[in-house]
Order: sequence, then C-alpha cells, then structure tokens
Amino acid sequence: MSIRYRRMKWYMKTEWKVKNFEFHSSLGNSLAYIEPFMHYICL
Repeated sequence: MSIRYRRMKWYMKTEWKVKNFEFHSSLGNSLAYIEPFMHYICL
C-alpha cells in the first residue's frame, strides 16, 4: 500500500514537472518568436 502510494506521489510530481517544462518551453518559444517584433515596436 505504502509503495503504491509513494509511486503515485512520485508519478504526480514527475507529471507536474513535465507539464511545467512543456509550458515553459512553449512560452519561451513564443517569446523568442515575438521578441523581434517587440524590439521593432520599442524602437
């Protein structure tokens, strides 16, 4: 029981990390895409 619970907890933590990483990488990609336009607007 405790092993299963621990494994579930570990899985949840890992899944959260993966989702967080995916979110941040997509955010970074969109920022990298928008950045030149931002510089153009600022200038």
